[in-house]
Amino acid sequence: MATVKIYNIKGKVIEEHAVPLAFEMRESDQELLTRAVKRQLANARKNYAKTKTRGEISGGGAKPWRQKGTGRARHGSSRSPIWRHGGITFGPGNQNFEENMNKKERRRAMQVALMEKILNENLVVVDGLKLDKPSTKECTKIMDKLPIGENRILFLAGEDEDQLFLSFRNMPIVECLPSERVNGFSLLKNEKVLATRKAFEYIEKVWLS
Repeated sequence: MATVKIYNIKGKVIEEHAVPLAFEMRESDQELLTRAVKRQLANARKNYAKTKTRGEISGGGAKPWRQKGTGRARHGSSRSPIWRHGGITFGPGNQNFEENMNKKERRRAMQVALMEKILNENLVVVDGLKLDKPSTKECTKIMDKLPIGENRILFLAGEDEDQLFLSFRNMPIVECLPSERVNGFSLLKNEKVLATRKAFEYIEKVWLS
């Protein structure tokens, strides 16, 4: 059984919420989490490098010279890879960087990343965090009262909490995500996770139940 401390906007603990461990942590979980993050980064990679093959370069339709009798080597196209301005034989093209991982492994990797934050007390939940309009200044004052320090922070907002999202995203050390888009890479990259109560309830329902 793990415990998550829930704070109010004044930085005081108002509740200690018990999170049941739905699984036992194993030594292989770290390797699983590493694979999940590598897959996420690989699948987000774009293929920008591109060279043309001999079939993609314009020209070269006519045979440069006749097959025999010239004393020169035979050639069928001036766009051959051995010619200047010819095509590239093994240049970068349409590489596919995607990696596969089954659904159960992806789910367990996310659970491991979240439980590590909880067990190490790096998940901070705030209740009653509301704003009528975006205000980074107000959010900074609230953050100063919470046990976060000067670490990189992942802020998770719940549904219909756009004002908070717009306020926190202006801070250079804060990465903002909707709770439904939480991912392993963001959890590992940021030392602390700051979540509204609504965002935490969504995460607990989807990932930790």
